[in-house]
Amino acid sequence: MKKTYIAAMVMAALAMASCHKGQYAGSENGKSVSFTAYAEGSSERGSSKTVLNDHVSEWAKDNIWVLNGEGDWKKSYSTQAEGAGKALFTEDDASVIFPGGPAVAVCPKYAATYAFWTIESDFPNKICGLYLSPEQTPVAGSYDPNAHVSLAYTENEELHFKNLVALLKFTVTEPGVENVTIESHVSNTMSGNFAVSFVDENYYVDYYYVEGIIRASRVYLNGNMEAGKTYYAAVLPGEYHDFGVFVNGKLFKSKTGTVFFERNKIYDLGEIAPVKVDDGAKECILTVTNKNDWTDLHVYAWVGSGSNIFGEWPGTPVVDGQVTFPKEYYGKTVKYIVNDGGKGKQTFDLEQKLDGDFTITIPGTTPEPDTFLVLDWPHGNTFIYYWGTGISSPNWPGYEMTSVIPGLATWSMPQDFVNAESFNFIINNGMGTQTIDLSIDNAVKYDNGGYVYTYDADHLK
Repeated sequence: MKKTYIAAMVMAALAMASCHKGQYAGSENGKSVSFTAYAEGSSERGSSKTVLNDHVSEWAKDNIWVLNGEGDWKKSYSTQAEGAGKALFTEDDASVIFPGGPAVAVCPKYAATYAFWTIESDFPNKICGLYLSPEQTPVAGSYDPNAHVSLAYTENEELHFKNLVALLKFTVTEPGVENVTIESHVSNTMSGNFAVSFVDENYYVDYYYVEGIIRASRVYLNGNMEAGKTYYAAVLPGEYHDFGVFVNGKLFKSKTGTVFFERNKIYDLGEIAPVKVDDGAKECILTVTNKNDWTDLHVYAWVGSGSNIFGEWPGTPVVDGQVTFPKEYYGKTVKYIVNDGGKGKQTFDLEQKLDGDFTITIPGTTPEPDTFLVLDWPHGNTFIYYWGTGISSPNWPGYEMTSVIPGLATWSMPQDFVNAESFNFIINNGMGTQTIDLSIDNAVKYDNGGYVYTYDADHLK
């Protein structure tokens, strides 16, 4: 017998847009069971599929997946309804029998193509393998219906769909906007694979860790966007750091610190337009002096908002000792890492305001003339406090050493320290962790007047 499935959904004004809403049915002794589906926040039945502010979204030949809790088992349903608020869903393959019992419906269909749900497991209320696409199509006054995810769990004959994403809206003020990218540099969970846990009436988006999952730190809308129109991008809910918006590949606005997006809510990013570069802007050249044994220098860089200025890790190669920052970043503060081509060695996260050319030295493990070098200090910042005959001692905790590479800190010694026949010193982190009193015998002196002290855990006070 051909089973039919009724879906009717509506969302209240000002509520967040729901995905295409659908439903499934289970069979028992050959009898069809129909389910009525509703969107989160709906106060009436059947008037429309969703409502986003004043924009009404209706069915348009939509497809859904239904899961029954037996791993990756799923069944496909579709509707031919178009321009309607109420839709009849029919099974795509009558030979696949839905066995009944608790079930989950996911829409749109693509979002659950690789989803799996196992009731007989340690996590019976967790759906894994869901997917939100980072690439989304701009739709004036609305969102891309294929880039949105909602889910409904049921144990009876009703499906109550809930939105799993947050929407970020913006208004285009000038023509020429063809790409808008929303990115959070250090948060690799804005789109891609994710999981959902449902507890009572609450749905929580979270993550799982298996080989082959796909995650992205950004979403992007590609396509000409009209001036005066408002657009929406769907992102996964969560906490994001160093957040930014890029127009046609150039930084338009940024926010340092932390932002938090909740599911089923809309966040206004304000007005955007193509980026205009100031006439006084210029390229800035970073010159890298390498004293270490790194042989394949690269620079990975981003602004505080998350723009990968030179592409994905490890960034761009250093050519003839230099890397050029594009002029559109002039005047902005960038963060950057010098690395050995992604082979495991790198500097700390460094920071520079781009108001002219600048340099950095990658120190080696052999000290420069009259330089004190500390190796393998594992306790954060590195300070040196010292004393001895004829030496002018600093106030505690002493001088902070320059640390560019983890575990390697340098300090240019003052002349009285250079000339001293003996001295004592303490290495500390400025916050209470320190070595015992050490002496000149604990440091190796080089012919150029430099010293190297290698940290020994037995020296910790």
